[in-house]
Amino acid sequence: MISKEGQSLIEKYDLRSSHLVEGSRMAKYLRDNKVKLQEAKELFNFYLNGGGAKLNEELVRMLKQ
Repeated sequence: MISKEGQSLIEKYDLRSSHLVEGSRMAKYLRDNKVKLQEAKELFNFYLNGGGAKLNEELVRMLKQ
């Protein structure tokens, strides 16, 4: 995570935004559209329990169709 000032520079010159910086474009978008992100703990558990491999297999299957 970076400061608000740092995020402003990244948004201006690199056209990227982080939801982790309060007041950033992405944080405002998520708040305004009531988007709920997955908890980091849940995400880590998904991959630790082999979910990544299953997800990759499903993606490959979908792309072959």
